[in-house]
Amino acid sequence: MMVKLKTKTVLGLSIAIILVLLSFVFYLYQPGVILNLFARDNCKSLRYSGTRDNRINIVFVPSGFHGDMKSFEWKVKTMWKDFESYTPFNPAITELNAFYVPRENWPTNNFCYRINPLSPQFVFCRPAIAKTLSRDCLKGLHETVVVVNDGTMGGGGFFTPVNLHVASVTVKPGNSYISNSSQIAVHELSHILFGFGDEYNEKQNTYSKDNVPNCDVAGCPKWKDLMGVFKDVACQKGGCTDGNYYTGGKSSIMSDNYGPFTSNQERNACCLYKARTGNFPGSLCAKFAVKVVSPLNDYCNQNQPDKSLLTEDYSAKSLNGAQLTF
Repeated sequence: MMVKLKTKTVLGLSIAIILVLLSFVFYLYQPGVILNLFARDNCKSLRYSGTRDNRINIVFVPSGFHGDMKSFEWKVKTMWKDFESYTPFNPAITELNAFYVPRENWPTNNFCYRINPLSPQFVFCRPAIAKTLSRDCLKGLHETVVVVNDGTMGGGGFFTPVNLHVASVTVKPGNSYISNSSQIAVHELSHILFGFGDEYNEKQNTYSKDNVPNCDVAGCPKWKDLMGVFKDVACQKGGCTDGNYYTGGKSSIMSDNYGPFTSNQERNACCLYKARTGNFPGSLCAKFAVKVVSPLNDYCNQNQPDKSLLTEDYSAKSLNGAQLTF
């Protein structure tokens, strides 16, 4: 009897091992996978200032490309060109680095899901896997953007109640690129990097109250000094959570029409740069050096970025816990 049980156990283990080996072989058969596994350098630069220290570091990683890293690389480079048209990421800023990792996770090639039927455009990516990939570039504080090979537009940038600095954006499969992907990527990154809330009024937007820098109460005291000085800054009623708050205008990168950054948002971006890098990028922040507005350094000292934007917990416990509670 014992011999029969042992025989069955050995047979079962053998079958299991064969199945694992077959799945691995199938994975290797995908285009470009073997090259990715044995590549010596899985961190490529889109823009590098010469050091990773005291910089804003952004790392793009793939999900669902099934080994087609040529497609991923092309899409990321196209996306980054669009990024640089936005003022907080403009080419003149030396306090900013951007990288990408042409390597996929194994065996979970696609680690992003649409988990909320009430908000199908929200794409959740498992942070532990995303961070494992982005740490091919650096292990300190950085922003990870997961580029998801998915035909339906969507993304995500979960920054509250915990910010693990992981955002996601979908891109259309194949040899085409839709500029909306870049707009969504900048929008989602702005959640985790700058702590901006959504300015649109939707039922699912329960987290964009006056505790975020771009949503305010009547009179807009956060940016009142900018009104009348910069034409793109107003005190627009009816935005953010339940439409109960005020925004800097009808259109911005944080609204659902994905406009440009407004000057009040740019000023908060300057404060984030100062806190993370020690400098105010001139090409972004010089315009605030006018007498009629609050001195930039004083404003930033009084409006410090939230601590969640300045720290990151890489522990497995934190990553897995957030994965379950998002």
